[in-house]
Amino acid sequence: MKLDIGMVLTKSVDIIRENPAIFVPALLPFVFGLIFAALGVGAMGGMGGAMFTMPMAFSMAFVGMILVATLLMLIVSLIAVGSIVYMTKEQLNNRKVSFNEGISAAMSKIGNLFVAAIIISVGTMIGMILLVIPALIWLLFVAFTIPVVMLENVDAVEGIKRSINLVKTNLGDVVVFLIVLLIILLVVGFVLNLIPFLGSALSALVTTTYSGVALTIAYLQLKG
Repeated sequence: MKLDIGMVLTKSVDIIRENPAIFVPALLPFVFGLIFAALGVGAMGGMGGAMFTMPMAFSMAFVGMILVATLLMLIVSLIAVGSIVYMTKEQLNNRKVSFNEGISAAMSKIGNLFVAAIIISVGTMIGMILLVIPALIWLLFVAFTIPVVMLENVDAVEGIKRSINLVKTNLGDVVVFLIVLLIILLVVGFVLNLIPFLGSALSALVTTTYSGVALTIAYLQLKG
């Protein structure tokens, strides 16, 4: 089915306006980031070579804490995006749901979301080693993985396969859509970052929510 890019982008604004609670899940990574910063985890990650001068036990503890914090942030981010996908789909069905229901739906799929994220991350790292362009192509084809996993009864691997097949079938439309979406996100992010103190937080909140909603609507339209 042909992708109506203009409709997707404007409908995304309508969905957010109709149910502003869809912003709430996008706050989760920000809140957890503040918690980790308060605990000093972020500062540990910047200690670099100083860790080599510490006793081995302390160095291993720091590495362990950073690894745990990174995994928790990944899980929280997946829950946030998964919630946005679910809430968008329900809003399109004229069912206004709370952010609690969205978070619960995402948590019920967190295993598959996590495995999918790991596979995508590994593929991206391999693509970066192969001079960046393969990584960009890979990210293009797996762009709809989270909507697929959230909205279809499939596991991580099948979700990635379905995303790849969907993009392959609609390659031209998807490329144009993602380029336009990226431009919008960059412009909005730049403008919001100009706001003192709260700019970066607002930028992350708005761009995360809008991109999640837009990708979901685009996926559902392509799927027909």
